[in-house]
Amino acid sequence: MNVKYIRAKSILTKSTLGKYTINHYVGCHHACTYCYARLYGKKYYGLDDWDNTVIVKQNAVQLARKSVKPGMTVWMSSMSDPYQPIEAKEKLTRQLIGVLGAKGANIEILTKSPLVLRDADLIKRYDALVGFTIVSTRRIDAERRAPHPKARIEALKKLKENGIRTYLFVGPILPETDVEEIVRQTHKYADFYYFDRLRHVKELGIEPFRPDKAEIMRVAREYEIKAHILF
Repeated sequence: MNVKYIRAKSILTKSTLGKYTINHYVGCHHACTYCYARLYGKKYYGLDDWDNTVIVKQNAVQLARKSVKPGMTVWMSSMSDPYQPIEAKEKLTRQLIGVLGAKGANIEILTKSPLVLRDADLIKRYDALVGFTIVSTRRIDAERRAPHPKARIEALKKLKENGIRTYLFVGPILPETDVEEIVRQTHKYADFYYFDRLRHVKELGIEPFRPDKAEIMRVAREYEIKAHILF
């Protein structure tokens, strides 16, 4: 990976849902072909090689310390995985959890990496919510360098066994996504689920696919899960 360090002017972005997001890394080693965040990386950061370059906002912790207020809900991250491999060296995510927790913010994390287990102590201390993205229980070509789904499921299980609040993000649902199999393997370890479809398919040059909402609802009823369908 090519790594670039910058000093950002701000670190919080308000979402349409009323939450705030922190994207302290831009670009992602996981190189998932369906990820539309690459479109924003190019638009706002001029990042042409999303899969092989990571921009590190080296002053992210200092900015968060100044701008985060008690009671804010802050999500890491809406663009790039906060636990992609560079986090093992930089530890920005871990530092930010400490700052957000000390400030009294509500912390939400979404990842594909078992590296999140490293920070279970802080996550539990500050009652953070942790989600895993899983679109298949098998390795698929669309997630070229992401950790194996089995490793994600095992990490989800360990977090739940440690008393940490968890959820699953099943999205985007692909033609190869077996929603029922994902739920069957994870429903004991996830407090709730999000389900989403492919987005920005034209810009990404991928085939559109419309999931069966009725089938998702059937699976949700059968396994008695709390499901939020986002399409």
